Amino acid sequence: MSNSSVWAGASSEVQYRVHLGTWTDWSRGGAVMGATLTMKREQGSLLIAFTAFFIGLVSTCFWRIVRLVLHRLYSTPSPRDALHHQRQALLRNSVTPSSSLWSFTLLGWSWHEEQGRTSVLRMLPVIVCAVVSIAVFTLAGGFSSQLSSGLGNAVLVNGTHCGYLMDTYEANSSGSANGIYPYLVRRLENAANYAQQCYSAKNSGMFACSTFIKDHLPATVDSEAACPFHGGICRSNTSNLRLDTGLLDSQDDLGINAPPEQRMLFRSVLHCAPLVTEGYTSQVRMPTSNYTRYHYGYFTHSNQSSSVPRNFTLQVESQESQYDKGAENSFDNPDGATFRLR
Repeated sequence: MSNSSVWAGASSEVQYRVHLGTWTDWSRGGAVMGATLTMKREQGSLLIAFTAFFIGLVSTCFWRIVRLVLHRLYSTPSPRDALHHQRQALLRNSVTPSSSLWSFTLLGWSWHEEQGRTSVLRMLPVIVCAVVSIAVFTLAGGFSSQLSSGLGNAVLVNGTHCGYLMDTYEANSSGSANGIYPYLVRRLENAANYAQQCYSAKNSGMFACSTFIKDHLPATVDSEAACPFHGGICRSNTSNLRLDTGLLDSQDDLGINAPPEQRMLFRSVLHCAPLVTEGYTSQVRMPTSNYTRYHYGYFTHSNQSSSVPRNFTLQVESQESQYDKGAENSFDNPDGATFRLR
């Protein structure tokens, strides 16, 4: 919930269904400070307008309490002068802080010729209370329009239909493959567009690049890392790449809203090392294409119905088979999936 300018920006950035109602933003502290209400734009505007009216109503009620306290403090059974009784009458009958400020100022000044500065000093406590009340509630009314803009555009994504898409489809089943491939392609296109718009050197800042809670995750880069394998399988033992994110907080870095006892620390280490291929490859000839297999260990394909490990780590199409010899070349991968090059 925000003011009009923030509403416009927030509405253009929301790509997922948002939870409407009360929730706890644990990034702002505990359950009390993190209490948040998310509403639609029209409802939020009404709430801000009602808040300003409510502050005015509270101001009047608060001044009635202040008048009662002052009236009780000045009350005494002993005889007092006319100024005292006039002050008590105004404390009893004045309605708003502004009208009280004007009335007590006039009362003190009207007795100035007879009592001098004493009359003004006797009205001073009431005048100060009125001024403070006016200042506090005027500021509160002004800041009521900023009820939510100071909290940013943080919302809670509706997790009713959230889940992990299991990559367990059958590679030989054209129905499941045809259903999941468009989804995967769309995700790759969205990710590529987001990276080009938000992480390019010519980023103009005109695009909505606040999908994630942080635009960059911290990481240390070691370009002279040692080989992560044994037996001299790396081409170099000292010129490899290692990326380490360190411990990432699920709340602060990934934006997963949760109380402190339910958070987790996540660390990702990526070690990249070019491997020696001589002696670890074999050629496989198929009726439609040729493949090169790399033998660095056994591998069990997760989306195959059979869990028997295959005797190669990876296979790719040979370079000479990647060129289209016709208008449209279609071939079958031994893994079961069908690909097409244009």
